[in-house]
Amino acid sequence: MLLKNLHIDALLVHAYWFDNKSKNLLDTHNNLQILAADCLLNEKEIAQLVILGGKIDPHKEGLALIMYKELCKKLTPRLANKIFVAPNSLTLRQEVKNFRKLATKNNWQNIASLCVSIQLPRVKRAYKRIFAKTYLHINFITTEEVLNQYSYKKKVTKYVNSQAFKYLKINEILAGTLDSIPVIGGYLIDLVTRIFPKKGVFFSKIFSIKNLLV
Repeated sequence: MLLKNLHIDALLVHAYWFDNKSKNLLDTHNNLQILAADCLLNEKEIAQLVILGGKIDPHKEGLALIMYKELCKKLTPRLANKIFVAPNSLTLRQEVKNFRKLATKNNWQNIASLCVSIQLPRVKRAYKRIFAKTYLHINFITTEEVLNQYSYKKKVTKYVNSQAFKYLKINEILAGTLDSIPVIGGYLIDLVTRIFPKKGVFFSKIFSIKNLLV
C-alpha cells in the first residue's frame, strides 16, 4: 500500500547486501531503496526514517551508515535530519525486532515498512509475529510501487529482469521455507546467522554483478 495523505511516525527502510563492484559498495536492492526513500521523504509526511542494516561484512561499515551517507547526498539538511541510523541488525527479523523496540520507546503509533516486493511476504510474516496485535496498524510499501509512481518505471523494469532479482528470489525461497515453519521458523534463521556470521560477505559476493548497477 502506497502512502497517501497519512502521517507516518516512522518508516523502516529494509537493508540488503553489498556490491563490491559498485561505486558506493551498495547492491542494486539498496540503491533502489535509497531512491524510493528519497521520493517518500520529499513527498510524504514522514516524521522519522529508520535504517538498521548492520555490519554484515567485517571489513566495511554497517549497511545503515553507507545507505545514510548516500541518501544524504540527495536530501536537503532538513530532510536528512529525519533519518535515524543504528547499524544493529544482520537479518530481516532483527530489523523488525529492533524497530519494534524503537517504536515502543518513542511511542510511534503509525509506522511503515519499505522493502522490495519479492520480500514482502516474509516481511509481513515477521511483523505479524513480532508486533502481534499492533500488526494491523502497519503500512507496507514496496519499493517498486514507489518508483513506478515517481517516474522510475524503466529502473523497475530493468530490476525485475535482472540477475539480482533472480538471486533474491532464490534467497527468499530458501529463507521463506525456514521462516514459514510454525513457531520456530524465525529462530532457525537467527540460528543460521549465528552459525554463519560471515554469510553476508558470501551473499555480497554473489550480488557483485557489475552490469546490474542502478
